[in-house]
Amino acid sequence: MFLGTVLLCFSFICLLSLSKPNIVNNNTDSKGSSGSTIPYPDNTVGPSRTSETSTEYVKTLTSKGGNYTGKEFASQSTFSYSATYAPGTLSTGELECAEGPEKVENLSVTEGSHAITLNWTNPSKNDSCVTHYVIEWKSTMYENSSNGSRTTKEFFVIEGLEACVNYEVSVRAMDSNTNISEPEVRNVTTLTDVPGPVVDLDVKSSPHSVSLEWMKPSNDGDCVTHYAISWRHTGSENTTSIDIGKEEYSFVIGNLDACVEYEISVSAVNENEEGNITSVNRTTETVVPGPVVDLDVKSSPHSVSLEWMKPSNDGDCVTHYAISWRHTGSENTTSIDIGKEEYSFVIGNLDACVEYEVSVSAVNENEEGNITTVNKTTETVVPGEVVDLDLKPNPHNISLQWMKPSNDGDCVTHYVISWRHTGSENTTSIDIGKEEYSFVIGNLDACVEYEISVSAVNDNEEGNITAVNMKTETEVTGAPKYEDILCLESEKACLKWMLPDLSSNKCQLQNCTVVCNALEPPGLPLKNGVSGEFQNDFVVVDVIGLSSSTSYSCVAYITNEGGTSKNGSSTPFTTEQDVPVGVIVGVLSAIIIVGLLAVVFVTYHKGTLVWPPKLFARAKQATVRPQPVLVKKFPEYCVQMLEMPTRLGSEYQLLATLSVDISASSSCVNGQMPENKWKNRYVNILPYDDTRVTLDLIDGDPSSHYINASFIKGYSNDIEYIATQGPKEETCLDFWRMVFQHDVSVIVMVTNLVEQDKVKCHQYYPDLRENIVFGDMTIRCTTEVNFPIHTARTLVLVKGDKKRKLSHLHFREWPDFGVPQSTDIMIHFCQTMRHHMLAAEQGLILVHCSAGVGRTGTLIAVDILLQHISENKKVDIFGTVFKLRKQRTNMVQTEGQYKYIYRCIKDAIEDPTIVNPATATNNPLEPIYENVGTSLNSLQYEKLPKVSSKNSSSESECEL
Repeated sequence: MFLGTVLLCFSFICLLSLSKPNIVNNNTDSKGSSGSTIPYPDNTVGPSRTSETSTEYVKTLTSKGGNYTGKEFASQSTFSYSATYAPGTLSTGELECAEGPEKVENLSVTEGSHAITLNWTNPSKNDSCVTHYVIEWKSTMYENSSNGSRTTKEFFVIEGLEACVNYEVSVRAMDSNTNISEPEVRNVTTLTDVPGPVVDLDVKSSPHSVSLEWMKPSNDGDCVTHYAISWRHTGSENTTSIDIGKEEYSFVIGNLDACVEYEISVSAVNENEEGNITSVNRTTETVVPGPVVDLDVKSSPHSVSLEWMKPSNDGDCVTHYAISWRHTGSENTTSIDIGKEEYSFVIGNLDACVEYEVSVSAVNENEEGNITTVNKTTETVVPGEVVDLDLKPNPHNISLQWMKPSNDGDCVTHYVISWRHTGSENTTSIDIGKEEYSFVIGNLDACVEYEISVSAVNDNEEGNITAVNMKTETEVTGAPKYEDILCLESEKACLKWMLPDLSSNKCQLQNCTVVCNALEPPGLPLKNGVSGEFQNDFVVVDVIGLSSSTSYSCVAYITNEGGTSKNGSSTPFTTEQDVPVGVIVGVLSAIIIVGLLAVVFVTYHKGTLVWPPKLFARAKQATVRPQPVLVKKFPEYCVQMLEMPTRLGSEYQLLATLSVDISASSSCVNGQMPENKWKNRYVNILPYDDTRVTLDLIDGDPSSHYINASFIKGYSNDIEYIATQGPKEETCLDFWRMVFQHDVSVIVMVTNLVEQDKVKCHQYYPDLRENIVFGDMTIRCTTEVNFPIHTARTLVLVKGDKKRKLSHLHFREWPDFGVPQSTDIMIHFCQTMRHHMLAAEQGLILVHCSAGVGRTGTLIAVDILLQHISENKKVDIFGTVFKLRKQRTNMVQTEGQYKYIYRCIKDAIEDPTIVNPATATNNPLEPIYENVGTSLNSLQYEKLPKVSSKNSSSESECEL
């Protein structure tokens, strides 16, 4: 039912579009001027489309291509039809259209931005056959852009067009037989519209540019008249813009700053309006930043302040700033990094008046930019004190050395040096250049204390003064010049000597010693005379004890603080003839006897004579000394002494009292000389001048003869020992010079190198199989044997082509400030020492501890007494020690050491192997005591130089 209704409607519509049909016989088509007709069954003309509107007019209308309704069949030329009429008559056949239509008329075009509206009218000819219209359009600007559509209406709207595009538009009429008219053509351009955003914007950056590429907008891109490009720093209000042609699709933004984020936009613009903007943010690539800008440098005395601006070139690439500085010309550079947002810095702790090379550079993540360098000198300020002022005195000049002030020393323009006698108002000053750090003050007097000052000065002001007091060194005077003989007797001569020029030598004169040598007859002992007070320019020396009728030649030398002068010689003279001694003695004896008898007679008759004379008794009591003790009674005597400590103490105290007189009458001038003081280990232990060991001079240096050592007589009353201090590091050379020069064969060491954390002696000897060199001497240790109490070494001393073998015995078991625990180890050690001495056959024994008096004196005393008791019936410990103290001060220094000597001798006497050598066993380390010859006899000892002095040694403590 529904399908039939549709077909009926389709036929009706088709009939409405046709003219009144003609009769077609035999179901064939016919053509009329007014269009095709569909015959009725009874061959009568059917109703026209204008007068007949029955829906039953056409049942179906079928074309060769399918079923159609209305005018849609116009594209077909032949149709089959079937029509149903009331009351149901069916008519069938084929219908063919008339000739093709003409062009449409009155075509008008109305353009919009995206659409074109077409209006027209039917062709004035054959319009009844037009079934529909064909509309076609294409862009004249683009290929392959043709489009088409059909309509049955006399108007059409082309939509979906691009603005600003020229289109060719055509309309053609078509009939049912597909006859189509010629096109009615129009060219029309769509109206303009705002273009869309650019397409595919691509942005690439380099350090100083950004390149852009894009495609024209896909929407209304043909409306573009140009492109607008703009850019600015992100966050900035300052925008730069540029317009480029519509056919340009790329652009390079140049002259940009590196490391900066830019906001970049691109938009398409038509004649009047800008399209949508496409924006991107892009950061330019990093690059080494340029130098900082406007670096400003200001200085103060101890700092330099810096201010700058970030680099104008690529300053945004800065990650930090590097600041460095150094003294101009120095290689030592100090550097520091500060943040990129900091544009100032203060360099502190600088020296005033110094030129600094200061540099500032901007640094990116990996690389430093161009360095901006300036030289700036800090401001001046008053310099500080000079540093490490060192003064070295000589007799007539003082040399000064210093370093420039550690505080602001570079501000120094010169140095001021001034000096004067201490206590004087007369000051001498001199200026020297800032690059001079030493000066010698000359034309000074010897032995004078000067007040010396050094100060640093800048342009206008003097810094703090460094002042010291320094005494010029001593100087030996010139030789006295013989002037005249003022008196001449048989045993006495008074000699006048003129003093040398002392105007520049203020050293204290001590004495003038005259030594007279008998010329005829020769061989008489030397005679000495010592001056009293010095006069202004001369001195008179009385020489007594001369032999009568004897010719003498005398020499004189002056001793002052500096030492002994060269000799001045007198002209020979002959003493007077002597009056007979026997006659004078006889006469004087008679007078004395008569006088004594007269005194006794008178006092007896007056009742005032007392017997025995108490005066004599007191005098005898005052000078009583311990007497020698029989060897066989000594052990018992020793026990009594040891059991009565006060008795032994009194004896030692008497020894100390008598020793004071020895020190008062003995001079130590050489040990007190300034050039020799540093050679003494202790200031109060000095050798006596008349027993000191002298060394050969080196290159005429008067101080090279001194060493703190003394000759000591042994049991034979000849010089057998040298007692000396433990060598200091700086006196080791002198020590070995003494060993070589005075033929030492055994060295005995009774101290350790370090005791109670104090250095007692420097190691002057080499270790086993090692060499040690002092000057032109080489010493090697060839053997070393350790015994329970001592170490025995064999040393070989080589000097030039001479070689000597020495024994070195180191007694290790003697505690500091004490004595060995037992006596047998001391006795055995002395036997060992004597054994080595016998093996050497000649030479001296050198004994040292630290000071060379306490332990040294004790060992020598025991060694002498052990030899003595083997050959004598009496033993005298007091006398032995007293003799040692006459030769070197403080020998046997403590009461404990003195007591230890008593114990050693007692135990030795009680040991028959010591007192009686015949009973001794064959022990190589316990030799039989025998007297041994020495290299110096007593006559040589007497001829040692003697220098008298009123000065006494220091009383300060020394260490044993």
